[in-house]
Amino acid sequence: MTQGQVIGEVQAGHCTRPCLHFGVRVEGEYVSPLNYLSGIPRAVLLPTRTSAAR
Repeated sequence: MTQGQVIGEVQAGHCTRPCLHFGVRVEGEYVSPLNYLSGIPRAVLLPTRTSAAR
């Protein structure tokens, strides 16, 4: 890879506001992207929907 090389693109989709989801593969196997994002605190995903009342 070289600086300035395009490695992906962002397309309109499911997000109602700008967002980015990404993954990392090494030799075809997914690995944690956190290995490549030093200094950024880990995100904790929370539920966005509640279950319907029974």
